[in-house]
Amino acid sequence: MMVLDCPDKSTIIRELLSFTPSKRFWKSFSAFRLLRSSESRLISRTRLTPPRRSPISLLPPELLICIAEFLASREDQLAYAKTCRAFLDPGLRALYAHVQVRTPETGSDLILATLFHRPDLARHIRSYWGPLNFSFHEQDLVWKQMKKLGCKPVAHECAPEGYFPIIFKHARGIRELKIPYIDPEIIGPQTWATVCQLPLVNLMAQREYETIPLKRLLAQHRLKREGLFPCWSIESLKGEDLQKLTSLSVSSQLAKLLVPGRPIRSITINLLDGHRQDEELWIKLGQSSAGIVKLDLSPTCSSERLKRAASYLPGLRYLCLRLSVFDVDEIAKVVSYFPELDTLELGDFRELGWRAPYLSTGKDLSVWDLNVKQIFLHSESLKQVNVGGYRAFQRWEYSQRHPSNSALCGEMEHSQLNIA
Repeated sequence: MMVLDCPDKSTIIRELLSFTPSKRFWKSFSAFRLLRSSESRLISRTRLTPPRRSPISLLPPELLICIAEFLASREDQLAYAKTCRAFLDPGLRALYAHVQVRTPETGSDLILATLFHRPDLARHIRSYWGPLNFSFHEQDLVWKQMKKLGCKPVAHECAPEGYFPIIFKHARGIRELKIPYIDPEIIGPQTWATVCQLPLVNLMAQREYETIPLKRLLAQHRLKREGLFPCWSIESLKGEDLQKLTSLSVSSQLAKLLVPGRPIRSITINLLDGHRQDEELWIKLGQSSAGIVKLDLSPTCSSERLKRAASYLPGLRYLCLRLSVFDVDEIAKVVSYFPELDTLELGDFRELGWRAPYLSTGKDLSVWDLNVKQIFLHSESLKQVNVGGYRAFQRWEYSQRHPSNSALCGEMEHSQLNIA
């Protein structure tokens, strides 16, 4: 039987250690090893780390919106929206938050044309200042801009109530509406339906025709004669319409229609007839579901009429009176009618801004310093009297001069006797 010699274990190990592979083998192995390591690093980096972004784009949306709102000009807001994708929505919200239909120099033509072309942008609008019955002609810049954007403008025959119902029917976020004075008999049903769908909190209707191009206002009387404008009245207002209104600046006629049953807390009555008794107005103001605490009258009516108003508005805390010349005795009577009155504002209604009114005793404004004390004496709750264009008077200034309550009460009784 033949026996084969098998190398022992030590011999095998010695032969393996003495083996020297070629350089080509090591080169191919190292290349394979580097390739595998680089691929693994690339895969792990793409899986675990997100793409690099600018740190400012990682800010919360609320901060991005605040930054956009601090930009004053519309050009800066537009440039902000075009910066990157993260700034697009905050920039558009700031750009279209306030829409005004004024002279073409304000850029309203381009804004209205864009809203007509892109109805989805109307959701960013929070306030609108302008008329409810504006229209455009073929020679207008906005008409040309609409065609340039690729949309077809609407003719007067197809839109008898103008462009407001067309452009703003998608604007469901408008909370403030400032419009020219409304004639309740010539507002169309589509326009009013568009207004009623808005979550309005503040409604201002004032005479500002001089700031609006007249050619843009619809000749509604002519349209009614031709049968194009529907006969409708704002008096058809329903009780469930505009239930979020808290502030009004309207005529007495509109105030009677809008205040009852709504949470109105602040109201400005414009173009008030101070010589006509209007008991119905105070009755309607007293029907506010939240109770009126702020009243602004322009121009101011007599103290006797305000005495009737106090019986329907017992919780009034702020009163603004507008006259060119005041009588201090009349003012003292008025403040005594409202038991919770906190602030009294006095101004001149003839000016667009605040101008200091005069007292009947003289045109020197320093006369107010001597007579305001009499106003404080007739109201226990009154803390501040602001004379627009001059200065603000605080009650504590006069309480320090009269530390004795008995002396103050005696002086009040003496003043009341003089007024009576």
